[in-house]
Amino acid sequence: MKPLIFLSLSIILFSCKPTNSGMTQEEFQSLILSIKKSNLASNTLEDGWYETSKTPNEFKRMFKKNVKEFYINPEPKILPENFKKIKESQNYEGRETIVVKFDKFGKEAWAKTTEENISSNLIFILDNEILSAPVVQGIITSGVCSFSKDDITYAQLTSLRNMVNREAKQEVTKQSPHTITCDNSSCYGEYTGPEFVNMSDVAHQFSNKMSAAVGDQLKELYDSKKYSKVDFENIEMTTEGMGSGNVIYKLKIPFVQVPTKCEAYTSFDHVGGWNHEPELNKRKDQLKGLLLEGESLYISKKIETKEGLQEHWI
Repeated sequence: MKPLIFLSLSIILFSCKPTNSGMTQEEFQSLILSIKKSNLASNTLEDGWYETSKTPNEFKRMFKKNVKEFYINPEPKILPENFKKIKESQNYEGRETIVVKFDKFGKEAWAKTTEENISSNLIFILDNEILSAPVVQGIITSGVCSFSKDDITYAQLTSLRNMVNREAKQEVTKQSPHTITCDNSSCYGEYTGPEFVNMSDVAHQFSNKMSAAVGDQLKELYDSKKYSKVDFENIEMTTEGMGSGNVIYKLKIPFVQVPTKCEAYTSFDHVGGWNHEPELNKRKDQLKGLLLEGESLYISKKIETKEGLQEHWI
């Protein structure tokens, strides 16, 4: 089966209208040409979508999936700045896919480029290697592309998520030091900043932000009949730099799908602190009033980072 992932970018120099990525088309063209120049100078390819070259050049890359080699035009056609959203889905064959939605600028340009590349391959480069090389089957106007989840490693999927949310993260960073991204399989986030401000443990408050995000995502999955619960055993939590005054607090809360809605979770909480035992019994008493008859709390074992953050997830 040929994967149906198509994307490209057309640049018009005559307009200074801003794109959804915050740049004018003229500025974006300048960035495209700058990356092309960098690619030529370094003989590497930065992340993005490219066309194949009709003539041999120094940018020959092998697609490891099918051991096929391509010559690639070093001028990118679309950049990570055009990637707006990412989610998990299924294609018409029921296969798990990763779907990327483009901004308006990318969507319009993609339609034009797919029209110009019917029956040809488009190449998606990640870390200077080919991640995908789909054949364009026809003009695509939907504004999305999809990657087969079976063909993507966890590290590559993380890179795609970071790529899609790059602009959002940059904007959030201006306003607050934390970012959180959720999809059908997990919520992942990071806080970077001081541990305390005016005697308030602002870093630990990231646990509150994550709990709220996970609860919202679980409700969304429930409403879409993708019944899920938190995979307590595989929660990942690190607090690099704690004790130095600044900390990088990373959290990943994974989900597992369950067969019935009665097994699904629709809320999430925590109790914990820096370098002290979490007041679990007190928190359990506080949450009892929220339970309906017959319900109970599901509580993780205590998770502790090497720097001393201790949490129970509920």
